[in-house]
Amino acid sequence: MNVTTPLQAHPRKRFTVYEVPSDYMSPTMQPGDLVEIDSTVTRAHADGVYLVAFPAGMPALRRIQALLGNNRVRVFCDQDPAAADECDSKDLRILGRATRAMNVRQL
Repeated sequence: MNVTTPLQAHPRKRFTVYEVPSDYMSPTMQPGDLVEIDSTVTRAHADGVYLVAFPAGMPALRRIQALLGNNRVRVFCDQDPAAADECDSKDLRILGRATRAMNVRQL
């Protein structure tokens, strides 16, 4: 799931809000949800959802899980965890960690 231009950035640029454009992270996040990214987190120190920069495209939200006993991690979308990629955590370019998602629906 690629994310688009930030909707709002905190004046100190620690937190940025993005709109979730697709269902790749469902059921955790749905299209149209707003996700807050803490841009001070640039390494995956704990399991969670991160904004990751991939060489071949735009930044994307991905779940990252640490693998025990080494510096390797699993990187995947919630929609299809079986399609996980495994890599060295030092090879990931983390742009921030998702701190909260807000379900916003039109009334």
